[in-house]
Amino acid sequence: MPHTKLIPVITAGLFFIVGFVLYLPASSGGWYMDDCHIFLYSPDLANATFQNVINQLGLPRGLSFLSFSLDKLVWGVNPLYSRWVNVALHVVNSLLVAVLFRQITGARRWSLLMGLLFLCHPVQSSAVSYIVQRMTLLSALFALLSVILADRYLLIKRDRPAENLIAILLLAVMCGLLSCMAKENTILLPVIVCAMAWYRGGDKLCAGWKTAVAATAVIPVVTVGLRLLSLGSVTVALDSNFIPVGDTGGPFYDFVRDMSWLPFRYFLSQLEVFWVYIKLVVMPYRQMLDYSWPMPDLVPRPLHVVTFILIFTVVMTVFRFRKRFPLTFLGAVWVIFFMVLESSFLPLDPIFEHRLYLPLFGIILISYEQFFARLHRMGPVIVSIILVGLSYSTLLRNAEWGDPVRFWKSNVEYASKAGRPRFSLAEQLFFAGKYQEATNALEPLTRLLPGNKIGELQLRTAEARFFAGEHEAALEIFRKAAQEDSTLNIHDLYQAQLAIQSGRYGAAAQLLETADAKESKTVFSYYLRGLLAEKQNEYNKGIEYYQKAIDGVTSGRVFSSTKLHFERAFADWSRQNRSVLITRISPWLDRQREVVRADPGNNVLRGNWANQLLVLGLYDEAIAEYEHLKMYIPDSWRLHYNLGIAYSKVGKTGAAEDSYKKSLALSPRNPNAMLNYGLLLYERNNLRKAKSTLESALGYAGGDGSIWIAYGNLLNKLNDRNGALAAYRKARGLPGYGGVAQRLIEENTN
Repeated sequence: MPHTKLIPVITAGLFFIVGFVLYLPASSGGWYMDDCHIFLYSPDLANATFQNVINQLGLPRGLSFLSFSLDKLVWGVNPLYSRWVNVALHVVNSLLVAVLFRQITGARRWSLLMGLLFLCHPVQSSAVSYIVQRMTLLSALFALLSVILADRYLLIKRDRPAENLIAILLLAVMCGLLSCMAKENTILLPVIVCAMAWYRGGDKLCAGWKTAVAATAVIPVVTVGLRLLSLGSVTVALDSNFIPVGDTGGPFYDFVRDMSWLPFRYFLSQLEVFWVYIKLVVMPYRQMLDYSWPMPDLVPRPLHVVTFILIFTVVMTVFRFRKRFPLTFLGAVWVIFFMVLESSFLPLDPIFEHRLYLPLFGIILISYEQFFARLHRMGPVIVSIILVGLSYSTLLRNAEWGDPVRFWKSNVEYASKAGRPRFSLAEQLFFAGKYQEATNALEPLTRLLPGNKIGELQLRTAEARFFAGEHEAALEIFRKAAQEDSTLNIHDLYQAQLAIQSGRYGAAAQLLETADAKESKTVFSYYLRGLLAEKQNEYNKGIEYYQKAIDGVTSGRVFSSTKLHFERAFADWSRQNRSVLITRISPWLDRQREVVRADPGNNVLRGNWANQLLVLGLYDEAIAEYEHLKMYIPDSWRLHYNLGIAYSKVGKTGAAEDSYKKSLALSPRNPNAMLNYGLLLYERNNLRKAKSTLESALGYAGGDGSIWIAYGNLLNKLNDRNGALAAYRKARGLPGYGGVAQRLIEENTN
């Protein structure tokens, strides 16, 4: 009947309405944890251009980064729209779950409810509202499409073995590859396809299973192969997977220092968090992003033994009764093989809720066969009641996502002795101008630190205390820290801040010079220099320094021995102040443009104007001027060098590389061009060429500490720790880089 054609449209509309209503409370939320690193600080997403969008495909998880880059190109850095994209993807995934469930079971009525269960379950909020987990959403989308297509292939082959269905199978493989390009968690898709073939065959593998499994086996082979090619060797690939990135769960944030038997200890941690995952599936009543789960000791505890025996018993029971409960067996395979990559023995953070996102479909299959289907007519009613309860919990969770301060306060209540949640809470309070509350959030951690040495936590707390008005107490901590480590410049910087506030501009300038003599400039020092220039009505110079502060956060090229905890706030203040100054000097800019237009043949005037645009951060306009000048002075190495800088700032890395090459061809011994070109190659993951370029730079400017630091960082990425330490030790003896070099040496030694 004609009205039946509207059912899919009505269903999709219902899902979208429910999804967007449930996630509406999260709309006002900002960036969280890795969101900041990717959207605000990542050099790969520093600039929004179409070329930069395409470049993302060359990165690991390139499909996800392409999506992030598209966000920035279309609407800039805006968490609201980026979060709505995640919600839309989650709704599409829920519709695909309904399609796959109906295709597997044939239960049309139940498929709608199971899709809604996937959509409304509160545990999904960690994958949807946490913007960076679009990786999980995209990976799940293409994984579901791949399984739907592969299952369709098996279903038709079972009934019509002679039919040629190679196109469906190729689409399934393509979707599987796209899934792994978003996130590698679905690399074991061939195992799922094999389980589907068993299900379709009724306890034996159905016709076409060999072709289906062989075809989908291309997915892990290609994914692993590309990973090895990008890293250069099997050893580096293995080492990269065995780097712990979690919090110790102790009194302060730190990396796991005891590396002994780490894979086994991580396996023990998964036995502990198993019970948390069970609770999250049944009813997650609070939102958690950072559990800061501690890494257990080597000796298993009774909980580990009991949990392992329980899991083993359940798995064996499911396998034994697979004929009687085929959906349960299929669901168990789905859960195990979509969680095994992150929840087995490869050391990562022990627990994240978004790891349950795709495995939830397997849990739904098990729940349907073991519980819901047995309720007969009352089943849909009971599931509907469950959906109401789950939806309410999802709304509450998303309300926390919408309020960063409330969000992190809740997290701190759970992990009260861990550093990372408290640091995040303090940062959000600092952004909100609640400096005293930020101090209070950090204070408990400082009391837990052993010894009398001024540590990073005391310095972070002192920063908050300074802005809360406790100037003398904060400066005393900075002074003691400087006595213990002469390379630290924090005391001088905050003294300069006070001097600027009190109108003592000469004293502020002198303090900033003293601070810069101790080590390379920090984001905060650039901000203070911009503020000082602004106070002295030197607007152009102020814009230049504010731009350097912004670039320092986004590019990661500012080397500092002390990474100030609130650098993101300093960069935000710089961005706001720069915007005001650009508006203030706009009449002067217009007059300068008129002067240049009036004398188009004056290349000296035009070159100076282009250089002025570059330092003001007006990169697109600077590029246009440099490109015009290239026609008249093509042999200027400095022009091509500046053009390379401008292109790199707007994300046109290919054009930037060409410009640096031309500059070096005209001036082969220019270490600054070599350094910038080497850093560009490093950011584009061309590590071998970056290494040779930086080595050439060192041959001409071995006394430049910034080149040694960059070279050490490159060797670190190539897993040459000894070489990196040697480079850092070389930098330690050079002016301005002793502090940062010492910090890097300590980090790599530990």
